[in-house]
Amino acid sequence: MTPTTFPGKTVLVTGAANSIGRAIVTAFHRAGASVAFCDTDSSAAEDLCNQLPGLFFQPVDVTDVPALEAFIDSVYTRVGDIDILVNNVG
Repeated sequence: MTPTTFPGKTVLVTGAANSIGRAIVTAFHRAGASVAFCDTDSSAAEDLCNQLPGLFFQPVDVTDVPALEAFIDSVYTRVGDIDILVNNVG
């Protein structure tokens, strides 16, 4: 079976600093996607960014709608159009 690759695609993942979200970010990054993610756990997110260079992280509580909108605007500005959204936050 051929692995799926995502070069040229931008993926946004919410709730991505730990556990399942972290695995999702890692898989998309390894598959060649540009990955942007948000979480409230900045320490774990910083660790993930150190392990996988090129990630875009912004601390966001997705229940804060203005902060979430600002994050999405930042993704468009810094990474590009969003091709895939993984709403992993619980």
